[in-house]
Formats: sequence, C-alpha cells, structure tokens
Amino acid sequence: MVNKLHYNFSGCVSWECCSTRYTSKVLGSMATLQWLGRVMCSAFIQTVPETRSERLTVPEEPPDPCDFGVGAPNLDMCTWLIPVNAPPRSRWRLGMGELSAWIGGPRADHTTSDRQGGYVFYETSYQEDVHQPVVPTLPKSTHQMVGGARPLPQGAGGSSVDLSEDPGVVDSAWFISRNLSRTGPMGYCLSFFYIMEGLSADRLIIHLRDMETAENASLWEVREGQEGSWTKGELAYTYDGFHLIIFEAVTKSTNDPARPFRGHFALDDMVFQKMGSPDLDNCFGHCTFEGGFCGWTNDVEDDFDWELGRSSKSFLTGPSRDYSSYNRDEQTGGYSFIDASFPRRPGDKARLLSPNFLATGDNNPVCMKFATHMFGNGIGTLRVLKRVPGEEAPDRVIWEVSGESGNKWYRAQVSVSSATSYQLVFEGIVGTNSLGNIAIDSVSFVPGTCTSKLNVPFFYIYV
Repeated sequence: MVNKLHYNFSGCVSWECCSTRYTSKVLGSMATLQWLGRVMCSAFIQTVPETRSERLTVPEEPPDPCDFGVGAPNLDMCTWLIPVNAPPRSRWRLGMGELSAWIGGPRADHTTSDRQGGYVFYETSYQEDVHQPVVPTLPKSTHQMVGGARPLPQGAGGSSVDLSEDPGVVDSAWFISRNLSRTGPMGYCLSFFYIMEGLSADRLIIHLRDMETAENASLWEVREGQEGSWTKGELAYTYDGFHLIIFEAVTKSTNDPARPFRGHFALDDMVFQKMGSPDLDNCFGHCTFEGGFCGWTNDVEDDFDWELGRSSKSFLTGPSRDYSSYNRDEQTGGYSFIDASFPRRPGDKARLLSPNFLATGDNNPVCMKFATHMFGNGIGTLRVLKRVPGEEAPDRVIWEVSGESGNKWYRAQVSVSSATSYQLVFEGIVGTNSLGNIAIDSVSFVPGTCTSKLNVPFFYIYV
C-alpha cells in the first residue's frame, strides 16, 4: 500500500495557530511552524497508510472578522499570516493613517475612517540603487502559460517572474489566511475592503491553495481600484478540503517607468461568513449553485424552470461538469441549466430572477460576472434582463448571446446601473431542437464598470 506524509502539529491546540513554511513542493521533509512570531510549533512527520475515513466531517466555523485594531500598540493581524521566508520587498505590513506619510499606506482605515485605525498594506515602489547596480537573475519558468495568464510566483511570499520579452522583475506579496476546513455546499462569503493606489501597483489576486496538493487556483482578480478610496470586494466559493485563502499583490515590472513611483495595496475589514446564514449581509446575489439557488428564484409566469445539475445526461448537449471543476479532477460542483428535451418546444422561455438589488445610482455601476455553457446544435438564446419591480415597462435586455459556442465554459460580464431598486433575470430560450441545454454558473458582482469584454474559455491557473 502506498504511504503518504501527514503532519502532526505538536504544541498547537488547532490548525489556527500554525502556518507552514514549505521546504519542498508539497509538504517537505521538515517544517518550522510559526504564528506571527508568538507561538513556535515543531512539526514531525508520521507515515500512515493512505486511507480515508468514510465518516462525514462537519465543516468548522469560518475565522472571526478582522479590522486590524486601533492605535499603534493594538494593531493586530488576527489569524492572518505573512510567509516567514518572504523577502523584505515582498511583505505586507500593519499600518495606520498617522504613519502613512512615513512608511506608506492610506491616510485612514476603512473601519473608522480614522488616522488611528489599523489596516495591512504593501508598498509597491522600487528604486534601483544606482551606486550599486544589480542585474536581476530570473528563474527559468517551467510552467505552461494557460489561457494567456502569467505563471503564478514560486514559493511562499512571492518572487520574480519571467515576462518573456520583459527583462525586468515583478514582485508580489502574499497575505495568507489560517488553515480553513471544507466549506460545505453553501460555501463561504469572504468580504473585504481594498485600496490600490499609485503608478507602481498592478493587480490584486485571490488564490485558493489546496493543503494536500499545494496547488493554487485563481478565484478573483482586479487590476484597478477607485484611486485613493476604499472599495468593497466580495468572493463566494465552495471547497471540499483543507485550504488557504491567499491575497497576492503584484507590482509593475522593475523596468517599467512607473515602478519607482510610490504606490500601495491595502486591506481592511476581512470577514468570512457562511453563505445562506440568516445574518449574511455580504455576497448578495452571488451564487455557485452547489447548495441551491442562493436567493435566485424561478419566475412563475414563464414556460418552464431552471434546474440544478452536476453533469449532462447527453454527450451531445450540456456540460460534463461545472465551471469550477472544468479541467480538474474534483468530485464537487454544480450549476444551473435549462433542459431543452421533450416536452419543451422551440421558443419556450425559462427565467431565473435575482433578489431585489438596491439602486446603484448613475455613477456607481456594478459588474455582474458569470459563466456560460452553450453546447448542442439546437442551442437557442441566453439573455440577461433588467427588471424594475412595480413598473409596467417590459424587462430590458442588457446582454444576449445566441447559438452554439462549443463544449466549453465561457466567462461573461455585463455592467449594470439603476436609479431605482431592480432585479436581474437570466432568460433561457429553447432553440430548434432538444439538443439545446444552456447552463450558467458562478454568478458574482464587482463594484464599478466591467473593465473589458470577456467571452473566453475558462481555465484554472496552477502553480
């Protein structure tokens, strides 16, 4: 029987107190464990048979919220961690407004809008020492570029990345959650506030790292923020295993003229909540369709209903698996779809209605992102409509696509603004025959207009 390495964390009451510094690609032969320098734990290896209990484990509670404290003596990263081997140029730091002109960061936190309020930030500027010029040595990347994305940085804490035609160096800094258990089918909502400011800041990414395989998957990314203003970010996700959530802040390249200019990323008010809980006040309208419809409902005045599914029952239409497990050997995952088989007829419509959203105002649009799968020679039309409850005006089409697009998941997005409260509607229309199943998945919302047109195949990005 094949054996596998497992860790026993001596001196810790739970996973929450330890952060593993990896000394090899997966877990390494020995690790030193550290929790913000206050708790030192030694790890020793047990060799055990590769077996798994059939008992269904109950997901743990998500971490407590973190606002990083108030006042210099009380600033605290809570259970969030910085990799112990991160180089000085790739480290998040605790900060507050009173220190911003000295060491960087925003002039006030988000929690209290006060100069004493705490946050974490990462300074992105870099000026090469002209008296001691250094030619950076770049590691040769062994990762295949997937979907046009750059390979993720090596190791914990970020590192330099080969940019093919760009001989400069891109730095990145990792900010890591404590170890998280399986989320359950409803999943977690992670909400936070962030700032990206300055010419040298490039993008902010959220990764999920599997604790068993050490593979990373990119879940969320933003390349611009409201300059100098705190912006709300939200991520709804599910995962059936122990994992970490990693914020990666990425700088411009060292040979970019913008890199010497001051800039920073900052994070505040980090909150994990269980999706579907009665006190959930974030991730409104977000849905992965793995634990239900997340507040979306079928219209009672259409011809038939959207359903929940895990895999098509036909080789000729519908997806083999959901958006998040596409191209991955995962057992979990679900989506919503319309079934075009009998007794459906061409032109039949199914509408899925969102909860009621508050007015955005004319100058504060939101970007709705979602995944689509439209495979089969009888594919009809998928539309996104905007509905104003209480008005007699017909629903307005704000996004539409028709016809087959191949046996792939595609990402789509549409900007939405409204002066009054509104609903969004996914409308699926049956095409010419029964081979016309249309699926949607992973609905999310991001403040601001959609930055670019998206209609590309979905890929996960691996380390």
